[in-house]
Amino acid sequence: MATLRVWALLGLSATVIACSGDDHPGAADPSRALPECPEIDNSPCDTRTPACQKRLLAFAGCIYGVSQTPNVPVRVVTEEQLVEELSAEDDDADDNADDDADLPHSERALVDLRLLQPGDLTGDGGSLVQIVASIDGVYQDAERGIALVDRGEPRSDADANALLLHEFVHAIQDAEFDLEAWREKHARGSDSTLALRTVTEGQATYAQFRAYLAMTGRDVTRIDWDRTLSNFRDDVIAPAFEAPSPFLASITTFPYAYGAASAFRSWPDHAAQFDSPPLTTLEVLSRDAGIAFTEPAELGVEPPTPDGGYRLVDGDSLGAFQLSLSAHGLGVALYAAQNLAQAWRGDALWVYAGPDGETSWVWLLQFADPTFADQLVAVQQSNPHLDAAAFGERVVLTGGDARPQFLIDASVAFLAAP
Repeated sequence: MATLRVWALLGLSATVIACSGDDHPGAADPSRALPECPEIDNSPCDTRTPACQKRLLAFAGCIYGVSQTPNVPVRVVTEEQLVEELSAEDDDADDNADDDADLPHSERALVDLRLLQPGDLTGDGGSLVQIVASIDGVYQDAERGIALVDRGEPRSDADANALLLHEFVHAIQDAEFDLEAWREKHARGSDSTLALRTVTEGQATYAQFRAYLAMTGRDVTRIDWDRTLSNFRDDVIAPAFEAPSPFLASITTFPYAYGAASAFRSWPDHAAQFDSPPLTTLEVLSRDAGIAFTEPAELGVEPPTPDGGYRLVDGDSLGAFQLSLSAHGLGVALYAAQNLAQAWRGDALWVYAGPDGETSWVWLLQFADPTFADQLVAVQQSNPHLDAAAFGERVVLTGGDARPQFLIDASVAFLAAP
């Protein structure tokens, strides 16, 4: 459906950050060998040259702990070229005609929830332009390899080298674990997709950290990794809550911010993370906080059956982290929004198109405690475009252009369910 199409197009393994937060600020010494790779020359080189790319691929393989590395093509492209390429792929998809017609309705629901701005999905270039503008490189697949985004700046420093190494780790992951099949096996919606990316991006980001620190002369055995990665998480995740479009910001923040520390804790047992990945952002948040993870509840509901010329155009589970972003955007204080995320126990968002092009949507949520449900309902007072109701641990939010009777009936039934 429409919102999941955004993930299908943009759910690429992308490098979006440079390493930071190590324990030795200031001028760095010449590159220092990593303990696991004592024989590899890790001095920075020009990432645009094949010789440098070959050396960095070998370095990535050594850090990741594989005996053989795949053949990985590397292309240097401009932002415009990458946008055009990905747009062409999207246009070639078989089912895009219906999705194009449905995107305005999906966008409207997320705009009402303060997760997007008008035009993010439907404007010229839409979300694709925003995402490409925020990345430095992307691993696409085994055939196409890596596209490095060239913005007219030198690519021979430690940052650029570590960024390319990050993408080489994705290529190695793909060869080892078949990333597309792995995602298809586990992904069920936006929430699970975001959680799964903490595995792939977390491992690549932690490897990127190790490479960058060694390239800049740091001794990785003296790094306080818990503190470094905790600071990194806070620095990366904070902008998502203040971004104009938090839904898009989550793609380029959450997986890296929380995934790097998770990878460090499991390193070098990569298979364990792929075998038992987190399937919700609540699980990611719980693991990171060191608290017991509570499985989300089964809501026990199906999409409301439309009538009166309405049709279902989108369905998704936004999950704990998107809930916190939405709640904060709707006016909930940051700490309270983060507490709402920990109290999330399940959700379902359904979007409908009416006979005259109107949009109607309903978001059903389950919380651990009625107190949290009441907190979310309270935001309706400052957001008249929403209707909200709670009973016990359950909440219903509705919005759009109209409130058709079938959604009202479904909302009442959900709140009344035991």
